[in-house]
Amino acid sequence: MKIINVTFTTRIGGLEQVFLDYNECIKSTNNQIISLVHKKSLLIPLITAPYYAVNNFSKYDIITLVKIYTIINKENPDLIITHGNRAHYMLTQVIRHRLLIHNLLNKPLGANKIKVDIPIIGICHDYSFAHIIRCNYIISVSNDMRQQLISKGYPVDQIFHIPNMIKIPADLTYSPPQPKAIPVIGILARLEKIKGVDIFVKALASLKQQNVVFKAKIAGNGVEYNNIKNLIYKYNLHNEIKMIGWIDNKKDFFNSIDILCVPSRYEPFGLVILESFLHSIPVIVSNVPGPMEIVQHGINGLVFESENHDDLSDAIKRLIEEQELAKYLTLSAFERIKTYDMVEISSRLVKFFQNVCLINAVNQ
Repeated sequence: MKIINVTFTTRIGGLEQVFLDYNECIKSTNNQIISLVHKKSLLIPLITAPYYAVNNFSKYDIITLVKIYTIINKENPDLIITHGNRAHYMLTQVIRHRLLIHNLLNKPLGANKIKVDIPIIGICHDYSFAHIIRCNYIISVSNDMRQQLISKGYPVDQIFHIPNMIKIPADLTYSPPQPKAIPVIGILARLEKIKGVDIFVKALASLKQQNVVFKAKIAGNGVEYNNIKNLIYKYNLHNEIKMIGWIDNKKDFFNSIDILCVPSRYEPFGLVILESFLHSIPVIVSNVPGPMEIVQHGINGLVFESENHDDLSDAIKRLIEEQELAKYLTLSAFERIKTYDMVEISSRLVKFFQNVCLINAVNQ
């Protein structure tokens, strides 16, 4: 199969990591993968497959739509995968109007055996459904999103739940957490309101009031950077919390912390949770749908009430004080991570892609 994998975001985050993971899993199964991204995308240095980069001023950008049309005609893929609302909208627009575009450019429809009807599979990363419902098929990264799409009328036989994946090294072994005199508590997220970094800072302020000794690292950047920095100074936590910005080496980050917090107000999946499982770091998550599909309270992590910084503070304190609990949680999480192994998920994805191509070939 020849597959075009598309996203027009410019940042680096969970969606972008999944985009890269799809590239790798398709490539590893001896299929041909081509990326289509924004010219200003931070992903470009990380893409190891052939790619096209286009300017993209808006989803209505006619020049870019024509460029996409040209790329699709040149590559003639078997299917297209889209990540993000702009990619969903623009690629479905191009495929649905290819006959019109051909006529406008005075090119015969049958030239170069062009496939007019190419199936588009939208990857549902969040609860913004307006554009993804244009796709022929949807892969939702959580069961909750799948159920919500079905409740809104999307055909049940065209939407499938396949979770995000993580690459597990063949030589990976479980390493139990080691107690430290001064534990380091971490968060890895875009600094946006929905990620709840302010809740994290308030929870740490509560810990300090209880005379709990700790250090903390905030990895990430974003529009809330200055607000978070001001909050740290408001609670006199500048000696405890270090803001380290975007990180290139996640392994070093996880090796430097003892507890990971995911205090999101909204989180469709939570890829960082799998990364904490992989590195045997105990994790605390808010009780929102995405993380709740991965973490079982008291089994492979701890769950706190969303928005409740005191509840988060209590959970952090519990993990600091109960080292045996931390070991139990991380061992269970280490076993759980196998469910999300890239080898296993890749096999499921490729079988799904093959079935989509077969159905499309029969229908043409």
